Amino acid sequence: MSRIDTMTGLLNRGAFFDALASACAESGGTFLMIDVDRFKDINDRYGHSAGDDVLAQIGRILSGKRSSGDFAGRIGGEEFAIFLPGIPLSQALTLAEVLRQKVVEDVTERVGLDQAVTVSIGVAEVGKGGDGATVYRASDAALYRAKRTGRNRVETA
Repeated sequence: MSRIDTMTGLLNRGAFFDALASACAESGGTFLMIDVDRFKDINDRYGHSAGDDVLAQIGRILSGKRSSGDFAGRIGGEEFAIFLPGIPLSQALTLAEVLRQKVVEDVTERVGLDQAVTVSIGVAEVGKGGDGATVYRASDAALYRAKRTGRNRVETA
């Protein structure tokens, strides 16, 4: 229980980064950093229970299996991460785009908001034996580039 985020059912920050360190050492892969766009506006306009529903629905989407050994976590308030062991950047970019579209379509409808819920995603690849902290920083930089260039998009490191 201490390793799971109760709102989303995903790994919490500590458990995610523990798993990331092991996965990077064993296989490398691709890191997706996901942030809900304008989340404060959702909370301010619709209330915190709607914001909680948004987070829970994104958790539901991210908990689905994408590849063998993948894992997802909630690593901050409205920030999520997925690590795809052994998955190359090109394949991860396709997945990131599918996830981005699924959030717009599914979460907005399920929560019942009259504004689209969108996410920005930063993607970075790390080789076997690579450093989890380095790939995290690279994907975070790509995420903020996605935010600066219009939101609701996928950017690579």
